[in-house]
Amino acid sequence: MRFEPSQKNFLRRFFIWLGPLLVLLVLTVSGFLYWLLSTETGAQWLIRTAAHQLDGESRDIRGNIWEGLQVGSFEANLPDTSISLSNLALRVDWKALWNSQLHVHELSVDRLSLRLDGESEPDGEPFKMPALPVSIQIDRLALGELNLVQQGEPLPITVADLVGDLTLGDNQGIAHIHHLDVGYEEIHAQAQATVVLDAFEAPWPMSAELQVKAYGTNADSMLCADRYLPGLNVSTPKEVVPSGPASTPASASATPPLETGQGEADFAELEQLIEETNTDEQYCAFSLQTTVQGSLDSLQVALAGEGQGISINGKLNAAPTAAFPLRDTQIAIRLGEDTALEVDLDWAQEIIDGTAFDRVRGSLHSKNINVGALLADESLPAVISADGTYDVLLSEGFTPRTLKLDLDIAEPTSWNQQTLAGHARVDLDLHEVEAGVPFWLGYILNDSDVSLRLGSNLVELKGKLGQSDDQLTINIDAPALAQVSEALSEIGALNAGGTVSGSILRHVVDLNVEYALTPENTGTVGEGKVEAAVQASGEFRPASDSQPAQWKGSVSELVVNHAGIAVAALGPFDLSLALPTPDKGLSLSVAPLRLQTSLDNQNWFVLDHGGSSYDDEGWQTQGSIDPIAIAPARIALLRKKLGMDEVQEQQGGVKDRRTAPAPLADLVIGLDWNLSFKQALAGTLNVKRISGDIMVPAEPAFPLGLNDLFLTVKITPGSGSNSQVNASLVAETQEMGRIEGKVESILRYSADRSFHVLESDIIQANLKADIDDLGWTSLFLGDAMELGGTLDADLNLELRTNGDFTSQGHIRGDNLRLTRLDDGIRLLDGTLEARLDNDVFVLDRLYFPAVLRVEPKEWRTATWVSEDPDAQGGSLTLTGQWNLRESTGQFVADLHRYPILQRADRYAMVTGKLNANIVLPHIALSGKIVADAGWFNLDMLGGSRLSMAILSFYGQEKP
Repeated sequence: MRFEPSQKNFLRRFFIWLGPLLVLLVLTVSGFLYWLLSTETGAQWLIRTAAHQLDGESRDIRGNIWEGLQVGSFEANLPDTSISLSNLALRVDWKALWNSQLHVHELSVDRLSLRLDGESEPDGEPFKMPALPVSIQIDRLALGELNLVQQGEPLPITVADLVGDLTLGDNQGIAHIHHLDVGYEEIHAQAQATVVLDAFEAPWPMSAELQVKAYGTNADSMLCADRYLPGLNVSTPKEVVPSGPASTPASASATPPLETGQGEADFAELEQLIEETNTDEQYCAFSLQTTVQGSLDSLQVALAGEGQGISINGKLNAAPTAAFPLRDTQIAIRLGEDTALEVDLDWAQEIIDGTAFDRVRGSLHSKNINVGALLADESLPAVISADGTYDVLLSEGFTPRTLKLDLDIAEPTSWNQQTLAGHARVDLDLHEVEAGVPFWLGYILNDSDVSLRLGSNLVELKGKLGQSDDQLTINIDAPALAQVSEALSEIGALNAGGTVSGSILRHVVDLNVEYALTPENTGTVGEGKVEAAVQASGEFRPASDSQPAQWKGSVSELVVNHAGIAVAALGPFDLSLALPTPDKGLSLSVAPLRLQTSLDNQNWFVLDHGGSSYDDEGWQTQGSIDPIAIAPARIALLRKKLGMDEVQEQQGGVKDRRTAPAPLADLVIGLDWNLSFKQALAGTLNVKRISGDIMVPAEPAFPLGLNDLFLTVKITPGSGSNSQVNASLVAETQEMGRIEGKVESILRYSADRSFHVLESDIIQANLKADIDDLGWTSLFLGDAMELGGTLDADLNLELRTNGDFTSQGHIRGDNLRLTRLDDGIRLLDGTLEARLDNDVFVLDRLYFPAVLRVEPKEWRTATWVSEDPDAQGGSLTLTGQWNLRESTGQFVADLHRYPILQRADRYAMVTGKLNANIVLPHIALSGKIVADAGWFNLDMLGGSRLSMAILSFYGQEKP
């Protein structure tokens, strides 16, 4: 090539001016790299700068990167991840990079702490090892202690004293773990392993060997098998405990060593702990050896374990990536001399109609397996000895397509300290079903013979189920369910028997059940037996675009009897049950039906059920009861069956049969309802009198004289889950008057409290009473006092569930009379004015005028009270108030010339004022009363005779 003069001048100027600058730049970069790699100062600057960029810090950096580096501590904080390590030692043969090899003589860390707070996201693609530009060889990989915290929860096990080496070459990796300590609660384990990976991609061909020795640090360790299987030789001579790993501590190196190794110290501490807790210098131990050969397509595993009188031997072939990962498997477990468990599994692929299925078959043998002791609370002693075979053809998703099981319970077998004996033989097939029908409805029971007896309890299942003429017989005789479990000790004897005919898809059921609520049969509800009989037919129907798969059936017979109370369906009725789906739960619909109720074989009433339904959104029900007669004898019988206290018949006394009232027609009432719930309750409830009357149980008894009686409840949905309740009660009689009451309230609903009323909610009530005759109060007052007259009341109340209330209203009375015949007291022609003011009953005025009813036999007293103007116009007036909440009150009685006592043999007219201050149970009286006139006959009173009666007069002059 030939350069022109101008080109030569340019190149010469370039090298003269820029050449030295390039050389200087190369020397500067090389010097900087040399300073970073070969000097302690450079290493310190590099590591501290890196820690600062990662929002962390580092301390105690010694050595250099080229010859060997030691870092006392290093911390870094990444998003959702924190890393902390101490006493890092790194020695690398950097010269080996010329031969495409990264040769690490030592990489050791005393303590590594990782905190992972982020959520792990699964990778949809299988992992594949990226191509390595160089081979990697680590002569010594050591970790003194690992602390891992994920999502705030620490790793439940401890990992320490890891010593190993690692080689990663051309599509091959070899890892040796010379020593590893693992701890969990009171278990200490040592492990050694070798893993060879022949390719860094699926199916990951490999071979591995693993040896584990575990030791229980005291007798309460989970590893000590005699806690679960008493009688085993769990102790192992202490001398077999290895003295620790033969390798050096984690951070030992040719450079100045760091004091981090804990392998030998840990076992020294373990031996000391064993000596302190085991006086015979014995401890629990178990060793396990495992070899693995193959790949994720086909893996062969062999394991052998021994210790504490236990031996485990197993060989299994597996295909980890297959739907059913197990292949041929044999496992044998020996627990001492008299306990064993052997399981065999053979796998084969079976082609049916061009489709491949997994088929597993094998055998099971157990001898004296203490299953109950393996439970966490050790509350159910159970020792199982059994021999059996199985043959299962699996569809996709591990669904059994065919199942054959033949199991015999051998001696000795016990459950809950009760003898268990019997056998179970089942032959089951899965047939195709219509689209939209759950697969399990296609199962056909070709044959079954199950007979299991536990103590005095027997369960039998025999027959077939699948074809139209197949029949499965069920028999359960369980007089002592507590023998099955103590949790069933409160349940009485159970006896059930019957048949199921047809198939699971279309079937007929005939069952009889007898269940004892209590051993004693006293004829009281809640005690004795419950008997039920049901006959029904049904079928499952496939799902459609508008509705899910459902079961539809017809109940032809339904009878329930308990304590002489019977309920029986009058004719068949339909049921519909929609099966749950991922989007919708179970739903139920019951068609209209009629139920006949009876007491002691005597028909009572008929319930007309108009239909009910239930689903995820709520429920609905409606119906009515045919007129029901409230007969006293029937009510007494029902009270007896409900265990209510019976009214004791009067003992002694005088009964005047001449005044006994004529028998009344029974009170007949009707009831109907229409209620629904969908976020909130809604509907109506009505109770009404149709005919008849009731007898007031006074002495003597008298009819109430009902003309009308009805209760109406209306429930209206409000906002959210709240409802407005309006209830009205009306009772009207022929002679006693009319009472009308109304109640309004909010009814709330929540999932945790169901239906409820808050303390802040106001319950409003109104009571109107128009009483024509208060004579019915003798029912409560008795024979000594009689009350009469008319009463009119209009009261409004606002109540809360915590007991707070306010009230307003008035009470008026006319022609009131109060008599006490024995005392000669008669208050007649009274008037009443009273009211309610919040929690105070205010008696504005209770007035009785003086009425001369009896003329005294003593002539002077008779002349004065009947002729003297000053003795006329007398009265009794009562005023005051009563606090309903505090039960306190003040009353004033004002009497003027009032004949308080009028009898032929005694008489008293008084004037004065009395004040009563009442704070229950105390009553304080004050005031003054003087007698205007008085007289009594000593002969009538008894005692000494006088020649004349004693008279006292208080007035303007003595007559």
